[in-house]
Amino acid sequence: LADLIGRWCDRMQDKTPPDYLRFGIEQLDGYLNVSRGKFVILAADSSVGKTALALQFAYHMAETGKKVGFFSLETDADTLTDRLLAEVQTAAVDLPRAKRKQIRDEDWKRVTALAMREAAGRIRILNKFRTVDQIRGRTIMRGFDVVFVDYVQLLEAAGKERWDIVTNISIGLHRMAQELGVTVVGLSQITPPSKDQKRAPSKDDLRESRQLKHDADVILIMSISTEGAGVFRELQVAKNKDGPLGRMLLDFDPEHMSFRYRPPMEGSPVAGQLRAEGRKAKRRAAEG
Repeated sequence: LADLIGRWCDRMQDKTPPDYLRFGIEQLDGYLNVSRGKFVILAADSSVGKTALALQFAYHMAETGKKVGFFSLETDADTLTDRLLAEVQTAAVDLPRAKRKQIRDEDWKRVTALAMREAAGRIRILNKFRTVDQIRGRTIMRGFDVVFVDYVQLLEAAGKERWDIVTNISIGLHRMAQELGVTVVGLSQITPPSKDQKRAPSKDDLRESRQLKHDADVILIMSISTEGAGVFRELQVAKNKDGPLGRMLLDFDPEHMSFRYRPPMEGSPVAGQLRAEGRKAKRRAAEG
């Protein structure tokens, strides 16, 4: 312990700021302290928008200097490119116009400018990799800092039953993160609560294997939320080994496949709950 305390003192005296991964939503970054070697799960039901949110995270990470590999097992590269170029932070080409090939002069200018950004050379979309070992090999070859896997239940692994297969996938991705010192963000399907349960999904709802819940350092769960007359996305920090739990509302712009933080409406139950969570987080920070 004395040796470890000595190392702790050296680390605290080093003025180099910690290299935590930034996801690009300030309120979310305030919860998370994700460093190299961590395994993050981003989970949602089908068509809630987890791939779009993951692309937004991935490009922001490339903007901050990280080399990012986005391994897609479900969506082809052209479709992902359409979504990525629609995002506000990239080229903001309206997705419906792109689908109809109705591109305007200002769109061409923004896309051309995007191609010249350094971040465009730091993010790579890959489709032909089906196992953890294949992803591991390409990660070593390309020197990725961050790896996204969309989504983990589509990977292939040993096992007779789905539970065994997904368990082996989870263990493999967790081990890859630790051994290579990369951050792995695995997208996951969930088994949504039945209609009569009327509750938000939890980390216990990750589909097909509880190993995902045990292996992950951070679990983010996105679901549809209604507040007043609006429909939003609710993003839960459902597991966070190095920080507090919490949740927030996100606005979703479907034409630009972009998410941004939405302050809760005053007087709503969600607003009261979020304020209470914020007070708890501040109290924990002060006590720590």
